[in-house]
Amino acid sequence: MPSSSLAFASISCNRSSQSVDWAFCQLSATQQPTPLLAYTGGPFTVLVRPITSQNEPTLKVINLLKTEAQTTALRFIHRNGLDNPATHLLTASGRDLYLYDLSSPIINARVLKGHEASITCVAVPKGLGNTGAVASLVASAGSDGTVRIWDFSRPAGEESVQVINVGPKMVMSLALGTVAETPVLFTGGVDKKISMYVGDNKGSFEKRLELQGHTDWIRSLELATCTVDQHGWKRGDVMLCSASQDRYVRIWKISVLEEKVEKGTNEGAATSLQQQMMNALSEGSGKLSTKAHILSISDRKTVLMFDALLMGHDDWVLSVAWESPRLNTVTNQWEQPMRLVTASSDKSIMVWKPSGMGVWINTTRLGEIGGSTLGFHNALFAPDGQGLIACAYHGAIQYWTSAKDGEDEWTPRPALSGHSAEVRDLKWDPLGRWFMTTSKDQTTRLWASSTAYDWHELARPQIHGYDLNCLEPLQDGLTFVSGADEKVVRVFTAPQIFLSTVRNVLGIAVSDAGKLPLGASVPALGLSNKAVYENDTTLELTTEFRNMSAYAAAPAQLTGLDKPPLEQQLLQGTLWPEVEKLYGHQYEIYSVGAGHGVVASASKATTAKAAQIRLWDSKTWRPTGLLEAHNLTVTHLAFSPHTDPEQQYLLSVSRDRSWALSARAGGEWRILKKQEKAHARIIWSAKWLTERLFVTGSRDKTIKVWDVEGRMIGSVNGDEGVNTLDVYHQQKNGRYILATGSETGHVAFYSLVCPPSNDLEAKASFVFLYSVPDEHIHVGGVAKVQFGPTQDGQLVLSTCGVDGSVPEKYDNIAVLTAEPHGAMNVNPTRRSQGCWGPKSGQSTLCPRMIHKVGGAIHSLSAIVSDDMLTSWWTDGKPNGLGKLATDTDGGAEKGIQYNGQREQTLRAELVRTLTYEAIPSSQDVLRKSAGNGELSFAEHMWRVRPSLWL
Repeated sequence: MPSSSLAFASISCNRSSQSVDWAFCQLSATQQPTPLLAYTGGPFTVLVRPITSQNEPTLKVINLLKTEAQTTALRFIHRNGLDNPATHLLTASGRDLYLYDLSSPIINARVLKGHEASITCVAVPKGLGNTGAVASLVASAGSDGTVRIWDFSRPAGEESVQVINVGPKMVMSLALGTVAETPVLFTGGVDKKISMYVGDNKGSFEKRLELQGHTDWIRSLELATCTVDQHGWKRGDVMLCSASQDRYVRIWKISVLEEKVEKGTNEGAATSLQQQMMNALSEGSGKLSTKAHILSISDRKTVLMFDALLMGHDDWVLSVAWESPRLNTVTNQWEQPMRLVTASSDKSIMVWKPSGMGVWINTTRLGEIGGSTLGFHNALFAPDGQGLIACAYHGAIQYWTSAKDGEDEWTPRPALSGHSAEVRDLKWDPLGRWFMTTSKDQTTRLWASSTAYDWHELARPQIHGYDLNCLEPLQDGLTFVSGADEKVVRVFTAPQIFLSTVRNVLGIAVSDAGKLPLGASVPALGLSNKAVYENDTTLELTTEFRNMSAYAAAPAQLTGLDKPPLEQQLLQGTLWPEVEKLYGHQYEIYSVGAGHGVVASASKATTAKAAQIRLWDSKTWRPTGLLEAHNLTVTHLAFSPHTDPEQQYLLSVSRDRSWALSARAGGEWRILKKQEKAHARIIWSAKWLTERLFVTGSRDKTIKVWDVEGRMIGSVNGDEGVNTLDVYHQQKNGRYILATGSETGHVAFYSLVCPPSNDLEAKASFVFLYSVPDEHIHVGGVAKVQFGPTQDGQLVLSTCGVDGSVPEKYDNIAVLTAEPHGAMNVNPTRRSQGCWGPKSGQSTLCPRMIHKVGGAIHSLSAIVSDDMLTSWWTDGKPNGLGKLATDTDGGAEKGIQYNGQREQTLRAELVRTLTYEAIPSSQDVLRKSAGNGELSFAEHMWRVRPSLWL
């Protein structure tokens, strides 16, 4: 049977104060507990394992746990206490909680439902002594104004224990633990107060007091249990720290006294001078306060008092975390290190230690200097105290290590990076040495691996001011062109430092043709990468970082790097100089292509003139041709594999459902052949098979094989609209492996056999082979798929998608064989349920249409009204203008049955509802998406108003 495994995945970390956690986990009974890191990346929970490569500690993604919405928070759960390995992982995704059992051979999720809006934060028991009933409790807060208590030891569907209504002021941080063997819950949020709830043995919590002092939103709360009598603390004291947007961190001490509380006593005065001094800072009124909060917990007198104020950050403090407790091998006792780490928007990470008398000092300050950075939103220690990670605003996870626990010397290490927005294009170097990706996060990134180092980001050639849409490397792989949401095509070439890094890190000898610049820099407020030569700078970013303006960048030292670059180096030292700008397009650049000695480009268009294809000489960069072959946006450009530049074809496909072939004749480019209505929907992708055969993929769910004469010699009907495709030439006898990426994130493989070129009657045949498992597919559409060079007899396929991830899959060529599955026709019965697949009796996936609106993942629901059908459709053609909205804030709704007679591509019965309002404008927008949704509505609307979705 065909199989695949995830070899590499890149996805940025979400912006949340609870986006990452780290713990010792025992994934099987036969394995020793090992550190496992998890972080929220788009709609995934990403599992990461620390590894060592060439004596260099780093991090490696080992698995992706897919959810249905953006993940906002996660925490490991130590059900047997913090002195034992983590047993579960809790992730918040949209309105649901996903509970993963880490001890299970197959990590399956248990979904806890109840919130009516997105979950903002979660809490699991922290501190020592959390055993018994509290060990199975978790808490979650949502933007629906509630805090929910869950007990996952209960049967499925009965986990909800209590709903605490907190009102309109959203809770942004939670902390859960035990005081006097009683569960306690702390909440903090936009009301600038910390609320304390005390629970009972049934998991029901009651609000007991409020702590004031912060003057802005409270973003993080963490608990720890003191294990040593020191610095005025006693063994068993519970320490609560809170981080706020007021730039301060406050520490609170909770002490349980031996005597029982007297009846009628609520609060008392602090007795010691030190307590009075510290409590003076605990009130936000500006007046001195000598009060310590006294309350009864399990009939024990408990004193809660302000202990310390941490000042040092210059901007919002977004997270605070205690170091994890560890076993003292001498005393065989678990100890809680009194060390904190804080993350702030001021671009710094601070490590704090107490020095006595309630005074904490900052022992280490780490972070970023220069670049277009906006600080960190999360930081925490490794379970053994010898590592530290931080999540930057743009999604990179930075990693430091120390040689010994408790030391304050931290060494930066190569870590994890990824795009923080839709990845729009992916292209392999023609020589197979690396691949590049470009994204709406306005960066172009270069990825590579070697025998010494695993996959990593080797360079960030372009950091731009516009969202990037496309790229294309030239034949040598050291020059590429890119297009963005601007009217200019930009050309970049590799500098000397990149060639040196390739030699040092990848062990690949790269020839230096001519005098290349040392590197590149971007002036403040500039968009062009300016070449920097050896005499222009003496900057060495491998040892020190220069404090530059927000958007400045400069190259590393002349010798390049000898290991994968750090995030700081990627931000400032790996740019490629821009050598040309190509002008002429009227609108934003949408697609580019490169052949032998020629580059083609096209822009977004709604008219034939705007859809013109411009051709450029790749040596002189002078314009060599202008082709007016289409009426709407050209979505893909591909040159034929001819070795003679004079014989090569240019294949272009478009939103107007046509493809066109152009060639050079008499020194000029001319259109040779155009196939109108080659598909019933937008043609998204095309690929050359031979010098005379090519394949196209469309949103009409079909893949077709054509020859240069315009004959269609084969086709197959797929399950879903085809966003992208690529072909691997398995043999020279007309056999190919075809990979497709769909609009719902699925990646499928076909065997394609083409007839000999002299057989005009034979047809190409397709056999469905394999679909990548659900856990490794993209959430949302696949933007690009492309085969890379084989490695160890395995086929490499790289994919990128609108979820911001760049996974790479390895498929064993030897097992890519399967019995024919027959024609891949839509099963009407399953189609009406949103499950699109082969005919009955064949294996299929049942996806759900996910669409990205405004950077967030939403499910589409479709509503169809009589008015819309009457206004938009006359004799099978759209003729109206309107505004679509799936929220029902006004107007009457009508649900009707639409049997697809007005649109032949819809052959199943669909029942939808839609709020429709006719307006005299062409700005048709989707205001809000909700519900469970089906794919067919999006397909129907592509026909009605394609520009709505582009």
